[in-house]
Amino acid sequence: MAYAGLGFVLGCHVALLVTLAMTVNSFSVALAIAVTQGDLYLVSKETP
Repeated sequence: MAYAGLGFVLGCHVALLVTLAMTVNSFSVALAIAVTQGDLYLVSKETP
């Protein structure tokens, strides 16, 4: 169940990163990367 939610969240972030890459807005890209890293950190803490 958690993995399905994780896949959905990561999928949305990948789509977001692709969109931002097209707009070439470096600040937005950096922000999106930071958010993604934050999610991965939370997941690593929740995973036993």
